Amino acid sequence: MNCRYAGTLVMLVALCLVAMPSFGQDALEWTYMAGYDPGHSGVSPDELEVPLVLSWRHTPEIDQAINAVGSAAVGPDMVYFPAGEKMYAVDRRTGAAAWELNVGASLYSTPLLHKGMLYFGADNNNLYAADAKTGSRKWQLPTGGKVRSAPLYMSGILYFASEDGRVYALRADDHTLLWQFQTQGPVRGTPCYDRDAIYVASGDGYLYGLESRTGQQIWRAQLGAEYVFASPVTERQKVVVAAGNKLMAFDGRRGVRRWTFTAGGLISGRPAVADRRVYVGSHDGVVYCLDSNDGNIIWRYPTVGVGKPVKGPLSIAGGTVFARAGDTVVMGLSLSDGSLRWEHKLPEPSALKPTTPTATPGGGGEILGGPDAGMMPGDPGAGAGPGPGPAMDPGAGPGGRGDGGQQTQRVEKKFEESVLAGLSLSLGSAYIVASDGVLYGFEQDAADNVPPQISGAVLDVPGRGNVNARFGLVVDDGNAFAGRYADLVEVPGAPPISLSVSVTDTGSGVDPSKLRLELDGQQVETTYDSQQGLLWYIYNPRGAARSLPNGVRNFVITAVDWLGNEATAQASFTVDNSLEPPGPRAPTGVPGGEMPGGPEGPGWPGGPGPGGMPGGVPPPPGGPGGPRPW
Repeated sequence: MNCRYAGTLVMLVALCLVAMPSFGQDALEWTYMAGYDPGHSGVSPDELEVPLVLSWRHTPEIDQAINAVGSAAVGPDMVYFPAGEKMYAVDRRTGAAAWELNVGASLYSTPLLHKGMLYFGADNNNLYAADAKTGSRKWQLPTGGKVRSAPLYMSGILYFASEDGRVYALRADDHTLLWQFQTQGPVRGTPCYDRDAIYVASGDGYLYGLESRTGQQIWRAQLGAEYVFASPVTERQKVVVAAGNKLMAFDGRRGVRRWTFTAGGLISGRPAVADRRVYVGSHDGVVYCLDSNDGNIIWRYPTVGVGKPVKGPLSIAGGTVFARAGDTVVMGLSLSDGSLRWEHKLPEPSALKPTTPTATPGGGGEILGGPDAGMMPGDPGAGAGPGPGPAMDPGAGPGGRGDGGQQTQRVEKKFEESVLAGLSLSLGSAYIVASDGVLYGFEQDAADNVPPQISGAVLDVPGRGNVNARFGLVVDDGNAFAGRYADLVEVPGAPPISLSVSVTDTGSGVDPSKLRLELDGQQVETTYDSQQGLLWYIYNPRGAARSLPNGVRNFVITAVDWLGNEATAQASFTVDNSLEPPGPRAPTGVPGGEMPGGPEGPGWPGGPGPGGMPGGVPPPPGGPGGPRPW
């Protein structure tokens, strides 16, 4: 063979081998841990732009009710997440199942991915190590309690904690135990690292600073609360940690408390820190941005009132802080001023998952044909109408006001019911484990050409006996003539009258700032409940001429998603003020009676008819006594 030709061939083969993608090459250089770095800053090393678009979902086979708590770990090729008693691995781009590992006990620990190995804890008191490519178990280390802490990797050492009150340090390559430190309470959060020190918060009410090489105590500081669920984070030689509804900052060298912030509810999710600011969510339904120097509020979202509980850790990428509100809403807020940059509603979680999985080992995940394909919102009747969300205890308002002498009955808080998984951000994508164990994959550059879905309009009017009567309205095409199907529902026009309409989008999500509702050509004020996916309007004027005038009344609803796809629909009914207030009809085979509706139906139990008290529809704001303005 010609020597020059042979040399060229060797070079071409070598170049091909270098360029060829390989799990082994990428995985051996890849580390992904809770909080993204040893100090748990919550800042992803990858840029991520909003809006994000839902690309796929993976529904594991789970035959019992669970509380999914651990967040996903992201690798170059696969995503790993705990749900029930199994650790799952799915393809990062498609959601197709790769493997699953059953350990026979609940998994609440966020896994650590490091150099082709996956490390995670279980409620059978073990720390596990598994091959990240195959899911085969490599070894396990027993402890004296449940391991709900996510492991931390630093300089060849794994650090983790257990509910036996101990902090453990072991060599990653041969899992030799180097040291352990005993506290007097369960440790559920992940230790964090800074400047040769390990910091850990214990259920005994203390924050500990330990020497990372020996485990010797450097200092301990009193937290003064028994609910210590969130992991501590480090911020410029400070340690920031939550205990109960308080967020505290301590000097990392001496353990002296620098400041304390009091939220309106329990803080169970890890804060995020960036550019001398601390971002934290609370069960009062508020995300706070604090000055890391003194703990004072810079901004809060929402700016007034409260929302659904924020139970999971916060993450930061691309000028946005990501949080999860309640079970179903994920959102991105501007780091600078807290304005809403993106929001998406997930389907309502189910208590039990079907026995047939969405994706099976060796098969493909469920790729959504369109943003709304195969994805229906949860039962819109699950909520109680619009409103600010759970009320704060009297005197316990946010902003460091303290307990304020509140008189509330004590309710025991369990870790697995008080914490939810957060968003895992990496490689231009985001992943979230829903509370029922379903994994959702979002991408910043996925296609979304489908507009929002507008459906399920319900009219609520005062009825006899101080009981509201509800009517299902046909949701018609926005281009149809005004008033079509108006004769199917005839009601008196006495206020208060409320309308709720289901507005959802499972692609990039509904942009609430662009929702618009017109009544007879005039835009009216509305409220959008993102948790339920419901747009609400209440007609309740003051003064002499209060009733809606006789004739056809026509609503036009316009919804736009975060990528600009627009949908328009309309719903109509007829007002006749000579009619008596409607009353409940006789019970039917459907629990709660029937909902009248047109040929297209509202999508809830019930069917065509003149009136009734349907079951399975959202109650109006204000409860059984009738709607009230908000």
